Amino acid sequence: MGYSTSILTAISQIPLTIEEWIQKEIDNGILDDVETFITSYQNEMELETPTIWLNQHEWSGYKDEALANKYKVTVPIEFACIEYDDDLKQGEIKAINLTGRLIASILKHFRRYKKKNEFFQMLKINFKTLYPNGTLGIENKQEIVSVAGVLLEFVILIDWMKCLSIDDKNNENIFSLDNPELTYTEILK
Repeated sequence: MGYSTSILTAISQIPLTIEEWIQKEIDNGILDDVETFITSYQNEMELETPTIWLNQHEWSGYKDEALANKYKVTVPIEFACIEYDDDLKQGEIKAINLTGRLIASILKHFRRYKKKNEFFQMLKINFKTLYPNGTLGIENKQEIVSVAGVLLEFVILIDWMKCLSIDDKNNENIFSLDNPELTYTEILK
């Protein structure tokens, strides 16, 4: 009988779900003009604008809620929307427009997705900060690219106990105190 946690799988599904929403809109939706979608903190690739750059921040517990089987976490994700235009002011307008379309696309999918999935349930999205006019310098060039950004905080209810998976088809209650074949360290693996 083998028991293991799939907690990393469960946690990784949250940003992957959000990435999937955005990718759907890039493929065939209101973000179809986006040329580059970056989903990692470090980037070495050349940017073709318009670009959306997703950056996860530290997760934290929601308010002062005690840790329990079901626990709310906040998942802050910052999106940088990068646009180029010969006229810097027009670039700023385009970057803000891209940020607005990004928010609209996330809300569209969030409303459809509010149902509970196997490991977590998205409860709400808090709008934290809008950065309307930033710039990005290009190495070895004097060009400046306009950047607008937004920080969204996704409030997620995680069911830690459902993050445990059973490697065989045994449907036994893995948390039963009467189960002599299961130790606490096996649950934590």
